Parts: sequence; C-alpha cells; structure tokens
Amino acid sequence: MNEMVFERLQNLCGKCDVDLFASNDNLQVENYVSFKPDPNAVAIEAFALCWRNIDCYLFPSFSVIRDVLKELAEEEVRFACWGLQRSKLQKGKAVSFPKTE
Repeated sequence: MNEMVFERLQNLCGKCDVDLFASNDNLQVENYVSFKPDPNAVAIEAFALCWRNIDCYLFPSFSVIRDVLKELAEEEVRFACWGLQRSKLQKGKAVSFPKTE
C-alpha cells in the first residue's frame, strides 16, 4: 500500500500496533507477523496468536479471509484496520470510511 494512503488510513481510524499479515517486503507497521520464518518479524503465523487487546492492521490474502473473519468474531478484537475493505472493524461491526483518491 502506498505510504501516504496508509498514513491517511491510520489518521482516520487510529494507529496500529502490529501488521498481522506481512513480510519484510510489504509491512505497513514496524511490528509485523509473518507467515513464514522471518528474523525481523515479532511472530510467525497470525492465527497462532491471540488478537485480543491489540490494534492491528490486516491485509490478508483472499485464501484466508474466512478464517480472519472468524478470528475477529471469536477474539472480540478491540480494533482492526482492514486495508482490503477500507473499514474499521469493532466488535464485529464494520464502519466504512471515504474512498481515497
């Protein structure tokens, strides 16, 4: 994602603590979780972590969207900024915000 777009996204919905689906090549937040071993990642495999009480950025691959939605509902995630849907998810509710140019 373009750096200015991501900055605007965070201005609209708040700072994110961790990027749950990233690699060293595409991270949006300094702290990120990788899907494979990565010495710079804070953890490996987002689904192995508890998502409760973190403000997270999500940009999962299409293949895991169903699992992500299930995790968001089960963990009662405090806040998730979902780049794909450009929405703020809070306690299972999505609030859309304006499209960026």
